[in-house]
Amino acid sequence: MPRGDGVARLDRDKILTAALAVADRHGLSRMTLRMVGSELGADPTAVYRHFANKDALVAAMADRLFVEVVAADYPDDWRERFIALIRAVRDLYRAHPTIVDALANLPEESPGLVAINELSAGCLAEAGVDPVRIGLFHQFVAAYMVGTGVLEGSWSEVDGSRDASRRAYLALDPQRFPNCVAIAGSMFPEGDDVLEFVIEILLDAIVRVAGPPAGARQSTVRQPSRKKP
Repeated sequence: MPRGDGVARLDRDKILTAALAVADRHGLSRMTLRMVGSELGADPTAVYRHFANKDALVAAMADRLFVEVVAADYPDDWRERFIALIRAVRDLYRAHPTIVDALANLPEESPGLVAINELSAGCLAEAGVDPVRIGLFHQFVAAYMVGTGVLEGSWSEVDGSRDASRRAYLALDPQRFPNCVAIAGSMFPEGDDVLEFVIEILLDAIVRVAGPPAGARQSTVRQPSRKKP
């Protein structure tokens, strides 16, 4: 089949799918539009018809991933919905560690991020959190997600980096670093364990800040005691 026929069928969605595959395989820094064209079996100029340069393609890749997160089915209960959203975003970072920087630097007004922020803010508003604290919680969660995405991307489970770091702490001079040596075995825990810990603390904080449910906020007027005749 002539290459021209393949080029005619290219669209943004196919290009983004191919670009994500190339980035996951070779790393975002090494990815080029020529490599994306080769992945599609098309001339690189076909990619340029949809994306002016690599920066435009990378931004669209990141936004595409966030849009996919929002498109999932979420529970009705705000707690379960909020937990599911946090896990989904974390899974996104874990599945595409080579484009963590692109995800972290995506403009907040991009369609994908706006949709995620709307979902997250809706959970917090439903919980009864005031607008000011919703912004604080949003910033806290965003910072955690970006930070843990970078951190987990730096660990290599293949070469046992976590265990190696624990052993290095265990080998420290206990006179100079008694605390580090004492907790060496529990340092650098698995990402799943940390996430569950963070979710537990986060939900506790949200409930505490939001206060009692609306039905329980009514004025507590002491009822007159009923004395027996």
